[in-house]
Amino acid sequence: MPGSTKKNRRRLTLAAFAVWSVTLGASSLPAAVLPYTLPLLAQKSRHIIVGEVVALECYRAPFHGLGDVIFTDVVIRVERSLKGAAAGTEIRIQVLGGEIGTAFQHCAESPRFVKGEKVLVFARDYQGALWATGWHQGKYSVDRDGSTVHGDPKLPIGRDVSLAAVEEEVRRAMASASRSVGEGSAGPAQAAAKQEGAAR
Repeated sequence: MPGSTKKNRRRLTLAAFAVWSVTLGASSLPAAVLPYTLPLLAQKSRHIIVGEVVALECYRAPFHGLGDVIFTDVVIRVERSLKGAAAGTEIRIQVLGGEIGTAFQHCAESPRFVKGEKVLVFARDYQGALWATGWHQGKYSVDRDGSTVHGDPKLPIGRDVSLAAVEEEVRRAMASASRSVGEGSAGPAQAAAKQEGAAR
C-alpha cells in the first residue's frame, strides 16, 4: 500500500541517521550513545526535574543534512526541581521523531513520552534546544504520587527506587563535581566529555 511504503521510508530515514552517526562518527552528528552512570547523568544535565507531560507538539524541521524530519516538543510542567528549572514553570524537551497525521518517524534512541505521564527528566542544551541527557537514558516514569521512580536495568537508574534516593544521589554527584572544580582537577564529567566528543 502507498501509505505503508511512505511510512516505512520515514522509519528508514531515522534508522539511516542512527547508522550514519555510529559508523561515520561525523563531528556534526551526535556520536554513538554512551552508557552513563547516574552521577555523570546528573553532572551533565542543566535541568533535573519531576513534572507532568502537558503537551506533545510535533513538527518538521531540517536535521543534520537528512532534510526535514519530524520532531516532538514535549512540554513538561515542573512540579519538583532537583536542578535548574523552578517548580511551577514549564520546560520543553525536543525529541527526534513523532507523528503528524499519517506520517510517523521513530528513532530507537529517543525517549518516549505520553501526555499526562509524570516523569523524571535529565535535560541538557543541544543546538539551541533542551534534549534528554544521554537520549533515552535521561527520562523515567514516576508514580502519580511522586514517590517512586521506575528504572530499567539498561539505564542509569537500574531499578525502581524512591525519588528521595535519586535526589540524594544527585546531591552527592553535584557536591563531588563542585569539589573537583574547587580543587582545580578534572572530575568524572570532564574526563568523560573528553572521551565522548560530540556524544549527547
